[in-house]
Amino acid sequence: MGELVDRDDEHLRLLKLGYYNVAGITGFFSLFPIIFVVVGSLISSGSIPLARASGSSDDPRVMGVVMLSIGIAALAFGLAGAFLTFLTGRHCAQPPEHQSSIRGATATSANPELATIELNPRLA
Repeated sequence: MGELVDRDDEHLRLLKLGYYNVAGITGFFSLFPIIFVVVGSLISSGSIPLARASGSSDDPRVMGVVMLSIGIAALAFGLAGAFLTFLTGRHCAQPPEHQSSIRGATATSANPELATIELNPRLA
């Protein structure tokens, strides 16, 4: 019986490391929308002059505000997903009564692979 417990602990440790890796990679790639934030702020402030289309009364700085909004939203969602994945890994090896954060993190994260811990009745 002791060997099975050791094997389960090793599997939980590896699962924890896997979640940390996924959180780091997700956090890294979620920083790419900073490009949208920078370009959107430059366009909306007028630092990058854009010509108006002929016969159009629209202000080209509106596009900068749209890019800025999309960039901020994508950055926030990406970093929130990375943080929730990190929390899932952090609480992975805790006893079952303390694993409610795992359920919350996997429910709100967009990765279907991370929901596999929900399907395992031994861990839930």
